[in-house]
Amino acid sequence: MIRFPGVAASAALITALGVAVFAQQSRVGNGSSRASVTGDVLRQAGTSKDPLPDSWLSYGRNQSETRFSTLKQIDTTNAKNLGLSWSYVMGAGGGNQEGTPLFWNGTLYGITSWSVVFALDARTGKELWRWDPQVDQPATKPAICCGNVNRGIAIYEGAIIAPSIDGRLFALDALTGTKLWETRVVDSKDLYTLTMAPRIAGGKVIIGASGGDKPTRGQFVAVDAKTGQLAWRFYTVPGDPSKPFENEAMRRAAKTWGGEFYKNGGGGAVWDGFAYDPEANLVYVGTGNAEPWVEKFRGAQGLDNLYTCSILAVDLTTGQLKWHYQTVPNDNWDYDNVQQLMLLDLPINGRMRKVITQAPKNGFFYILDRITGEFISAEPFVKVSWALRMGKDGRPVINPLAMYDQEPISIYPTSGGAHNWAPMSYNPATGLVYIPAFYSSYALQAQAEYRPGSNGFQRPSGKTRVVEPTMGPEPPANARGGLQAWDPIAQKLRWNIEGGGGIGGGTTTTAGNLVFQTINDGRFRALSADKGEILFEVKINRTGMATACSTWRSAADSVAPRRCSVRRMRRSTMRRCCSCSRSAAKRSSRKSHRLRRRPPRTAPRPSSGTERPRRCGARLVRRARADLTRSAPHPALHETAVKIGASVSPWPRDQRQSCPPSQPRVPHRTIRRRAPIQAPGMVLTITAIHNHCGVMLPCDVNIAPSVNSACIVPMRIACVGGARDAIAAAQ
Repeated sequence: MIRFPGVAASAALITALGVAVFAQQSRVGNGSSRASVTGDVLRQAGTSKDPLPDSWLSYGRNQSETRFSTLKQIDTTNAKNLGLSWSYVMGAGGGNQEGTPLFWNGTLYGITSWSVVFALDARTGKELWRWDPQVDQPATKPAICCGNVNRGIAIYEGAIIAPSIDGRLFALDALTGTKLWETRVVDSKDLYTLTMAPRIAGGKVIIGASGGDKPTRGQFVAVDAKTGQLAWRFYTVPGDPSKPFENEAMRRAAKTWGGEFYKNGGGGAVWDGFAYDPEANLVYVGTGNAEPWVEKFRGAQGLDNLYTCSILAVDLTTGQLKWHYQTVPNDNWDYDNVQQLMLLDLPINGRMRKVITQAPKNGFFYILDRITGEFISAEPFVKVSWALRMGKDGRPVINPLAMYDQEPISIYPTSGGAHNWAPMSYNPATGLVYIPAFYSSYALQAQAEYRPGSNGFQRPSGKTRVVEPTMGPEPPANARGGLQAWDPIAQKLRWNIEGGGGIGGGTTTTAGNLVFQTINDGRFRALSADKGEILFEVKINRTGMATACSTWRSAADSVAPRRCSVRRMRRSTMRRCCSCSRSAAKRSSRKSHRLRRRPPRTAPRPSSGTERPRRCGARLVRRARADLTRSAPHPALHETAVKIGASVSPWPRDQRQSCPPSQPRVPHRTIRRRAPIQAPGMVLTITAIHNHCGVMLPCDVNIAPSVNSACIVPMRIACVGGARDAIAAAQ
């Protein structure tokens, strides 16, 4: 179950967790965002009756997992003006940030890769609370299968439901972060972990256990959302056949296995894909690869090994299997089927069908009847060589050249997945599904003798026999990964573009005819949903941005913002290193409207960089700008400016070192001001910080997207704290 190469991140921004794009209104909203998140609210999310259309309440935006936002304040006309509004350092992590943040009641909720949950003020990024489950990291690390990650949380009736990677599940008070209940789902001592985002279905929390490349037995559970009590547990593969079966489904599945398969667990982990149809009272999950990978080490050859690599429909009330569909019988290539499941209503062959769709690792896009499990169609969305074609009954015709043992082969798509966990999205206006995809092949070779604890395969070191693709659309030129815009009705590719991949490149689409995409190499971009044109792209120098973003809309201040002229903003900036506008939070007090002035200079004019900061003056600013054009940019300034797409003024070399012994230390101080400019909804936030060396650091210039204007006023922000301090220029 390859998902990503090992990447350790010591700290991550909220943009790495999932870029949160938001639009601001010029007046206070109706307060609907504070409504309780009940089962009815979750059922109606994303529909015309959505009581909280401005929120993002579950991992996939709605229970159909379409990741479609009805917000359209940001669209193709103003997406080019996107910029960073704020950032938040999430703390130490052990892998890529894969979780999608949730938004409710003006608050953004997220979780780190070590299961630390936090709540932020969505307008300012200020931390409201933070809760750490205190995972025993040294004891848990050996049990982690495929990366120290966490894909998110759930919210229900005032509680945040959060999984801990060591197998525990928690409910926290959404307002305070206080723990409400705790339950043990699995134990990391048994080589299980929890990395899946929990989902709410009919008052129950559904979550599956990771561990598909360990000797584990796949399973997922339903837990009462209010008490944490276990409702039922469903295993995806049978256990020891000499012992009683848990249900009839396991009795049937046991016939598709042979030998002592159960000693290696069997696989079938449930670590990602989920959907819920409240009308049918069915929950849907995808299951992982068979374990070990190579069939000859699973006890018998030529058997289907149910219910690995399958879609399962389970009755929410009883926990009993209603139907299943297996995409890859007798899996030998690590083609997990846990990827995102999406519920759609599509016109197919002249009638509307309630379908479930999936683009799993094996490279086919599947459409099934979600009520009965009837196979409707499957077509390759990338190049495929492991199968010759798809049979009419939905069973693939395996390419005999794709079977391997000691002779190494390379097959399409990669075992990392044509599409892995990186979220796809569906836009009902364009009728397209946006799938992040890999186009490369993967080399496989079986071990001569099975090594306990392994997957039974090894990466070939020499030349391999390439199994050429038999079908599938052409990828973009010279692209290893990209974005596929797929028509699910016609089962055809409409457009594709380089960027992203099955593991990194998650998408969110909106009613503004946009597709937002985060890419593992650190790019965040907005594309037109109908044509795939890049409207905005920025590289934030933070790798591991693999998940999709979430959207929300927050009400702005009820008082009309004070307009600032460009001349006044320039004059104020040069004089005080902050904007001329008043802080919205302090408008009620006339005294708070005054800008905080810097103390007058009492020491002689500095002749070196060791004295206390000076006041900003126009002449000094001009001189410093001229001096700095010959200097290299400071890394921290460059990183900040790149995040907002700003130009970067260089940083003087003599200010890079730490505090000289002779330099006086001053208290750390932060000044913040807000200045809405040119149009309601566009917010310019300038942050000036004194460091302990008495040097004024560069301002962070943060511009939120404009709702009503497609232009951002060019603005230079100067922060001068010594004879040769920095000038941060942002446009």
